[in-house]
Amino acid sequence: MKIFGFVETYKLLQGIHYVTGVKVEPKDYENLQCMSLALFLLLTANGVLSPLRDTMGAIKGNIDVSYLISLSTVIMIVINPVTSYIAIRRTAKEMGKLYLRGASVVCASILVCFLFCSSIDYLTVPFFFVWTNVHSVLSVSAVWAISGDVLNLRQSRSYLALLSLAASAGHIFGAALVSFFTVLDFNIKYALVLPVILLELCFRAYSAALSLSFKNSKSSRKNSNKKKTYTACVAFSSMYTVCIVFFTVCYSLCLTILYLEKIKALSGFTPNDKASAFASMNFSGSVATILLQIFFTGRLLSNASTTFSLMLLPGAFTLGFVLIFVWKNNPVGAIFFLEILRRLVAYGIVKPVRELLYQILDRGEKYGTKALNDSIARKAGDIVAPLYVLLSTRWRMLNTASVCAFWCILAIYLGITFDTRTKFLESKRSGVVDKKTR
Repeated sequence: MKIFGFVETYKLLQGIHYVTGVKVEPKDYENLQCMSLALFLLLTANGVLSPLRDTMGAIKGNIDVSYLISLSTVIMIVINPVTSYIAIRRTAKEMGKLYLRGASVVCASILVCFLFCSSIDYLTVPFFFVWTNVHSVLSVSAVWAISGDVLNLRQSRSYLALLSLAASAGHIFGAALVSFFTVLDFNIKYALVLPVILLELCFRAYSAALSLSFKNSKSSRKNSNKKKTYTACVAFSSMYTVCIVFFTVCYSLCLTILYLEKIKALSGFTPNDKASAFASMNFSGSVATILLQIFFTGRLLSNASTTFSLMLLPGAFTLGFVLIFVWKNNPVGAIFFLEILRRLVAYGIVKPVRELLYQILDRGEKYGTKALNDSIARKAGDIVAPLYVLLSTRWRMLNTASVCAFWCILAIYLGITFDTRTKFLESKRSGVVDKKTR
């Protein structure tokens, strides 16, 4: 996928370094280009699917949607052993065929049902809603995981910032495509043509990245798991992997708390005012995040410690929750501030760092932990939401503070452990191992 000559490529790399602060080596450019394109296309496809799913959900009504959301959560939990097995035992190419090309085929099938079998919409619409929820988690998780395989430890810290930027740009572009369809007054169901094409193109870019990365070791990934047997509980095989899971659990809990406080603060608003408030939060957060990723994230990740980067997320939530519970005269303003700050930190900085944490694990531990982390762990907040609603204001403050404090401890442990192990691996690779890093 070499689309530039040497001179043009060199100038482009200089421009990327000047704007983002990420120095891309010429030999890494093609790999990074393919993976960035794959993430951009995938998130564009998901950015199209999400509003289509919400539109179909609005047709079904609030009660049906609540059941469909619960069903999506149950399915994610039930299929976790299967996704863990696929992640550990299958090759990267096979995972791409399943999660990307397979998703393209499913989209095409749903489109055919919508256009020519409208009499079974009562089955097609719920299936589409649930499938979109499951696909959006599994496909993004798989592509992010493979990105870590294509880019080694030395590259990952700064290159993951560019991948995160490509993903954010794709999500915004996908939403823009749906808006374009609505302006043209087309049947919104025709927009399903876009994910069919985008997911197939994503698979091709993904395959190109794999062929570039593994052209000299075609069988290394297939045989790498024969030396060690992994179980479905591989995520609990070490303190480090357990802490990664609980880091996501804390994030899920705090997201649910924020969402419930948001609903409470906007309870007196009219439906149109609520929609306007949510839209303003989403738009402001997205614009601020993309600007942060372009000009700041690469520079921060290249220089800041992992501990500092991870601490930013619980720190941001702690500050925001303090404002929400203390600033009672203007709770909407406090929530607006926290929502934008949360998007900035979570997507602009911590998302690439969270993906970086997996890079010191071997393949089995990495994919087993990630499969559990991106399915069950991230649904923890949904499970405790009813309990949080029943708590009084005083107990809500105490429970929120406890979660944030525990979250900070996890961030410190993960950051120190990752930096220590990275130093050991780099020393081992260079042939000089410091006793302190053993």
